[in-house]
Amino acid sequence: MASLFAWMLCLLRKIPHIVRFIMFLIFALTPGIALYSIYIGKDFVYALFIALFSVFTYLIIDEKELSPKQLAAFIFVSVMCVLWRNNGIHTIVPVLFIMLFVKGISKKQTASALIAVVLVYLALHKILMPALNIAEGQYTEMMSVPFQQTARYAKFHGNEVTESEKAAIDKVLVYDDLSERYNPVLSDNIKGDPIAGGNVRKPSKSDLADYRRIWFIQMKKHPGTYFAATANNTYGYFYPRSPKQKPHGNKLFVWSETLWAERYNLDESRFVLNLKCPDSMYAKTLSFLPQANGETYILRNFTGVSFFTWIMIAACFFMIKRRAYKYLLVALPSLITLLVCIASPVNGESRYALPYMFCAPFLIGLCFLIAQEDK
Repeated sequence: MASLFAWMLCLLRKIPHIVRFIMFLIFALTPGIALYSIYIGKDFVYALFIALFSVFTYLIIDEKELSPKQLAAFIFVSVMCVLWRNNGIHTIVPVLFIMLFVKGISKKQTASALIAVVLVYLALHKILMPALNIAEGQYTEMMSVPFQQTARYAKFHGNEVTESEKAAIDKVLVYDDLSERYNPVLSDNIKGDPIAGGNVRKPSKSDLADYRRIWFIQMKKHPGTYFAATANNTYGYFYPRSPKQKPHGNKLFVWSETLWAERYNLDESRFVLNLKCPDSMYAKTLSFLPQANGETYILRNFTGVSFFTWIMIAACFFMIKRRAYKYLLVALPSLITLLVCIASPVNGESRYALPYMFCAPFLIGLCFLIAQEDK
């Protein structure tokens, strides 16, 4: 992680030193970034590879053609983006495809990366996983937005739902307590997450088709309710205050070994990995610092997820204003990540936003580089 950020700063050595120093401070001191340097999980590693992919995209735009070693690294990073998260394929493929039509960029190198990504993805999901009887992710991963909309509709317009509509919805979602389970900022307990108290359904294709038909009918009746459901579940990525009135992006869970084992039943894994999560005063103090930062009016506006969202958007507008359209490709993985966040089940969840949190300062530095080239 430190090497990645150092490389970003080195690539922008031509911009004013004060700008690079501010970038350094953001990378080093923002709790939402710094705390994730000790995070063990797919989201963090995926974010690093997306940031690396963005840097390589800048290199191939700037240098027109990569060296053999750089090309090998670019292909490796592209493939790893796809392997670490299911939505990686939707982030990487559009960027590589658009790059094929950008003048001056090596078509052969871009095509080789695109072909490698597609072949690895198909080999994994169509050959290897079926052969090993590994199930694909649940359909609910893509249904957070419509499920939230249906739940809000049941809560505020339940008296308008007909018996046939209830029956169709119940085949996909448990309708009886749907309005009670509705949480405006979290869809896990709607879509069937057992930890969040959801009820799992296994609908057939025809059941899902009936649900989509009912969803469309209800949307036409109350589009404002559908919009409100989505807005309530996404504003944390744009507004500098967490939906839960806590600093989003600055979390450090301080759990004892007992609590960790009770929730995740990881006694055996904890023993094998020798994981220790002591319930110590040091750990409690460390977890208090980001919370205090998030409750400090000035600091929280510069350290939460929304701060990185807006500097990313500002960078994109600057590139458009300067007609540096090719550099928008560097920002495209971050923009797609923002769309994924909007469709995600949790409002203002920093681990989903990590890819553009890592890239946003680099995009601002890139704007200074464009300004110098453009005079």
